[in-house]
Amino acid sequence: MAHSIGTRPDTVCADLHSRRPNPADNLAEPPLTETQRRSSGELMRVNHAGEICAQALYFGQMAMARSPEVYQTLEAAAEEETDHLHGLHNVCKSCKVIVVI
Repeated sequence: MAHSIGTRPDTVCADLHSRRPNPADNLAEPPLTETQRRSSGELMRVNHAGEICAQALYFGQMAMARSPEVYQTLEAAAEEETDHLHGLHNVCKSCKVIVVI
């Protein structure tokens, strides 16, 4: 049951990948003013930090989980956060928003 962060291919310590398609992949990017782009970038950085923190919380809880059922529930939640992080990371790259992991 024990995991060490970075030993799995779907953590922020390794390659990010999503298990499901990004619903925004086929959407055209809206035209933004420089002010709107900058504001969006600021919001994306905050969201990105939240996704990383959510992963850390789930992995920390998984490390302490005593029951296999609780561990599996936490693992599923962590995988969903990985999907969110992957999608957000791609949006940040395409919008040239700098995020630090």
